[in-house]
Amino acid sequence: MSTFPNPIQEKKNQFFGSTPVLLESEKRELIVDVLTEERPDFSFEITEHPVEEGLAVNDSRIKLPTTLTLECIFLDMDLSIVGVGRNAMYGGFNTEEWKDKRDRLFLMAEEDYVIKVVTPFRTYESMVIENIAPNVTPQTASGLFATVTLREVVRVESAVGEDTKDIPKRLKSKEKETDTKKKKKPPKEGGNNKGNKTTEPMSNSAIQNAQGLLPG
Repeated sequence: MSTFPNPIQEKKNQFFGSTPVLLESEKRELIVDVLTEERPDFSFEITEHPVEEGLAVNDSRIKLPTTLTLECIFLDMDLSIVGVGRNAMYGGFNTEEWKDKRDRLFLMAEEDYVIKVVTPFRTYESMVIENIAPNVTPQTASGLFATVTLREVVRVESAVGEDTKDIPKRLKSKEKETDTKKKKKPPKEGGNNKGNKTTEPMSNSAIQNAQGLLPG
């Protein structure tokens, strides 16, 4: 009698001993239990403008954001000899259910944090999750089989050499300083009578001199 193949056990046996894949942001981290395939894409856009002989081609070649496609499997806690040995080798134990890992994966996709991805091939900095495509079949009901696509976030610096992500904070700080100065500005002399000169009372001698000029 033929037995139904168990794709999860086959993948675990095939990739046991490989380096786990880590997805890490400022707020949370997630370990991929099994990585079946890693497909990075390093592309450049070449312009159609001709380049003069002997000059560099840096103006005619533009580096595009790196994309990374991971074929991932998230599993429940594995108490088998293979699972315990794998966890002991890389530190820690897988004590979560695959549904908890699924929820955390979608949280990382929705949050406004860049993700560092560490794979057997290399480390990818400043990535964001672009797409999550679960593969839901009766054979994959006891785990999460998903294609996760990530894209690099290209950071640029301002003309003065400062990171542009700090510009909004500096603008808000300057606005607060301006408002504070306006509030502390001393009032003008003369109260609310703007432009009116204050009339000083006339002295008694001046009044007597004026009266002497009048006809008797």
